[in-house]
Amino acid sequence: MVNEALADPLFWQLYYLCEFEQFPEEAVVRQLKALARDFAVRTDADGETPVLRFRLPLGDRFEIGIDFTLEEFMCRIGLDLHDAEAGKSVALGWWDDLRWHPFCLREEELDRLVHYWSRHAPAWYDARIGLLLLAPFVGLTEAGARDRLADRVNAAYRDLCPGAAAHPPLAIKMRADYRWSHDGELGWLFSGDYACYSIRNRAHLGGGEGDFPFTQFNAVMDAIAATP
Repeated sequence: MVNEALADPLFWQLYYLCEFEQFPEEAVVRQLKALARDFAVRTDADGETPVLRFRLPLGDRFEIGIDFTLEEFMCRIGLDLHDAEAGKSVALGWWDDLRWHPFCLREEELDRLVHYWSRHAPAWYDARIGLLLLAPFVGLTEAGARDRLADRVNAAYRDLCPGAAAHPPLAIKMRADYRWSHDGELGWLFSGDYACYSIRNRAHLGGGEGDFPFTQFNAVMDAIAATP
């Protein structure tokens, strides 16, 4: 059964806009209470800022994690690959107000993950929720592809959330100056002349901003593709 907060247009408006201050604080607090019934909600390092975590399994060892940090002026959404055996999470991409590097998924990978979780996911999962959570992390380079994904996202949004039509549509962003390319060693890369909107490229290998886990991510994606 879908958590009541995830069927509320307010949650997705907040998730896609990442601007806490545009929404009534009491409404956000009410949503956090509802979400805490199904998801882990902790506080950030400051001891005050709430962080909501979505966990989506990828077999017995790995999972995709999404941390939604509800800061007062600007929210942060982080996507990571968690390795339960190693006991650590590695960033895939993130949205924030400083140096965002969100674009880390191909549209084909989004579809593969959503399809996999439709058969191997926790009770709270719904394919519409999976699509809405991951779509902001897809690297798109053409307006046509952006508009098609936006149509899918907003169809899921309207279907999931009664009253969504009374709110603005959810926006999907793109990078026309970026391209996907396949590297024989690392796999798929997403980059442009200014490689600061994704860490899924050679420019960030071994860097301080983030080091995309190419080996683990590629292996996990191959494994779920082979899973019935």
